[in-house]
Order: sequence, then C-alpha cells, then structure tokens
Amino acid sequence: GEELRIRAQQGHSSKLAVQVKEELLLVKLEEAPEVCIHGTFLKLWDTIREEGLKTMGRAHVHFTSLSKPQDQAAVSGYRKTCDLLIHLDAARAMADGCCFWRSGNGVILSGGWGGVIPAGYFAKVTQVTG
Repeated sequence: GEELRIRAQQGHSSKLAVQVKEELLLVKLEEAPEVCIHGTFLKLWDTIREEGLKTMGRAHVHFTSLSKPQDQAAVSGYRKTCDLLIHLDAARAMADGCCFWRSGNGVILSGGWGGVIPAGYFAKVTQVTG
C-alpha cells in the first residue's frame, strides 16, 4: 500500500506530542522567551484566573512570541478573534521548573505543571480593542 506521512508542528494529543519530541521538532528552551503571549477570550477570564491556563486535552498550552500578535494573521497561540492577551512571566515559570519548547514554526509550547500554568505566572492581562 501507499505510505502516508503526517508532519505536525504542534501535537494535539499527548501520544503525538511524545512522537514529535522524539523527532526533535521541538527545541527545549534554556532561556525564557522575552515575549510569551496566549490569546483567549474575555468570557473565559474568570475561569482562567481561578484555574490557570490548561492544555485542555492537548499536549501543550500554545503561546506566540510576537509582541503584537493582533497585527498578524492567525498564529498558533493566538486566534485573530481573541479579545484577551495573557502575557506570561516565562522566566519566573522556568525558574520554578516549568519547561518550554519552541516548535519549528516559532510557536512557544508548555505543558505547565500537570497540564496547568497557574494564574500566578501571568505578568499582565490586556484586553484587545478594535
């Protein structure tokens, strides 16, 4: 039969994420990214503030390293329709043992601690207007 190969930049399941890591598509970061933003929605803020950012069944929480993601086309970690930006204090999270990876397309990924990045690691939260 015909062989089909799938190339993924970010894994959506933990099984695929392990495979992606093994294929070295992800580079473990030794230094914290200066910009680490997760785009989300204001309607979810109360839950995120209480429970933190969760992988939600994916292998990682996705972040953009673009300082103004809203100026770009949709990127992983930030949908164009997002109205809330969570700026992560990645340096503090890394100092406390959180691991981060950069994918082949520049997206920052983290599984946090047990799939959660607590709100205490948020540097600031900004609302996107207009």
